[in-house]
Amino acid sequence: MASVLNDTWEWLYRAEEARKAAEQLTDPDAKQCMLQLGRHYDGLARAAIAQARPHEGNFALVAHWGSLN
Repeated sequence: MASVLNDTWEWLYRAEEARKAAEQLTDPDAKQCMLQLGRHYDGLARAAIAQARPHEGNFALVAHWGSLN
């Protein structure tokens, strides 16, 4: 279970970093690529959450992810 949670946090972190990087870009195509990458990372986080059952440690993670959508 810890591995799934760690994976989820990693994907959420990478999604956030991709969005931050996109904010810095001036080229529209590059910006869209970074935003798309962020959406893909969000999808990986979503998949990891789907594997995890809401146990005692998962509620904060699910709540955090839900606030991103």
